[in-house]
Amino acid sequence: ALHFHGPGAGFSDATFVGDNYALQLDYRIMPAWELFVRYDVNILDRDDPSGRHYAAQNPGVPASSRYGRDWTMGLRYDLDAHWMFRAEYHWVQGTAWLPTQENPLTEARTPHWQLLALLLSYRF
Repeated sequence: ALHFHGPGAGFSDATFVGDNYALQLDYRIMPAWELFVRYDVNILDRDDPSGRHYAAQNPGVPASSRYGRDWTMGLRYDLDAHWMFRAEYHWVQGTAWLPTQENPLTEARTPHWQLLALLLSYRF
């Protein structure tokens, strides 16, 4: 359970029991190359998985801010024993993962979005 204590006026205390899970399949094409597909789910309130009840009680807050469902496809390449490059593309429904500082909670925020992530990593 998540226990949220509001910081003051306009913010109330709340307790949520949510669900999060992921399923990922990896396939090593060659020793240095790997393909993967992943499905992630993030539901902030198990009793309101669509977020509709929360949105009804909080005008102006979209229901999609209470869940996220994400299909990801990606490719990994190990350049050598230390360097790794990874590229992944996400198709997301819901905005529970988006930080509100850069993505204000408004009805205009689209619940369907994509993300391209690139990573260059050094292991030591």
